[in-house]
Amino acid sequence: MAETKVHLHWGDGIVAEEVRLTTSYHVAVAQLIVMEDHSELLRFCWYDHTGRFHRSPLIVDPKTWADLLRVAKAQAPRLYERLRGEDEAAGEQA
Repeated sequence: MAETKVHLHWGDGIVAEEVRLTTSYHVAVAQLIVMEDHSELLRFCWYDHTGRFHRSPLIVDPKTWADLLRVAKAQAPRLYERLRGEDEAAGEQA
């Protein structure tokens, strides 16, 4: 995937990993965004079938969510870890 820059109100970053899943309603997208300060964000968005990005919330059923997780596990390991609530600091004590 070519590096995609994102510009948010609180700073700039890049889409480090992304998975897409085409449904009958839209193309559901989950992204791992790494900000310039190295913090990580998760973005859930969608595109229509013509490729147009929409700013409204991504709404999916449980099957689609499970399918997104399956695709992330196969194609985007860091994103998958974050979606599962795993962290590289897991196991470290505070």
